[in-house]
Amino acid sequence: MRGRGLPAGLAILVFTALAIASPAPQAPSLDEIANAAVTDIGDTGTIQLRNGAFEGAPYVDGGAARPIVSLWRELSVHGDLDSAAGEERAVLLSSTTGGSGERIYLAVFDRAADGQIRNIATLPVGDRVKLRAFALDSATLVLDLIEPAPGEAACCGTRLVRRSYRVEHSGLLLVDDEIQGQLSLSTISGHEWILLERNGETLADGLRAPTIRISEAKASGFSGCNEFHVRLEEVAPGEIRIDTATMVSTRMACAESAMALESSFLAELSAVDRYTFLRGHLALGWQRGENRGLLLFRK
Repeated sequence: MRGRGLPAGLAILVFTALAIASPAPQAPSLDEIANAAVTDIGDTGTIQLRNGAFEGAPYVDGGAARPIVSLWRELSVHGDLDSAAGEERAVLLSSTTGGSGERIYLAVFDRAADGQIRNIATLPVGDRVKLRAFALDSATLVLDLIEPAPGEAACCGTRLVRRSYRVEHSGLLLVDDEIQGQLSLSTISGHEWILLERNGETLADGLRAPTIRISEAKASGFSGCNEFHVRLEEVAPGEIRIDTATMVSTRMACAESAMALESSFLAELSAVDRYTFLRGHLALGWQRGENRGLLLFRK
């Protein structure tokens, strides 16, 4: 028996509705969020980002302390976080008052039907915590962090924690807070790390970035022109000693700029005495006399 089709008028209405149906909203871009309003940032309440930053008035007339908020442009995840139509983007922001303290916030943004960017939830993650990784697992936001354990200085925590968040009707909700151990060389082993910055400066164009891989109390990699190998020792969680007597390297010759980079990199690597993470990047701190610096690597 043949089924009946839709009446002509109803069919036209159905096809017209399908044709003009709006696609699900896309997640806001980082550039859009960099110029959006953000709510629930400490005592400052709602702030307006401009090019990813906000700087408020001094707390005291003529004083140096003031609220400063920065968007971490290099870290974000996006997807369907609330089971509603469209995607959202989750980002991290840091808030300081000009001193050494830094409070980290997790914020989620979506796009309204009229195209406006909305901050639908913001939640503090921690004070002076350091981020190892930021990921989206289904609709769960997962942050791997380093924080101070009881008795540790606020600046130099070594406890590994994983915090998981979900977007609920009431906002962001912490759904799991798991202690995963203590920072050690095993935390940074087994990956090739690529140099991003030397002492706050990016590499000059055209230079191949040095790398380092740590495994079983040894480090190896590319130093700018040659390959190197060296032994190291874990003095304490977050502290290491490079055994410079064991440093060996191949002996290729390269362009002057590459050789200069290699010489500086190996000199600083030899003076490394501590390690941690900053915004998802491996940070190796070095010190020689009164001179100090930081080598920053990405995976």
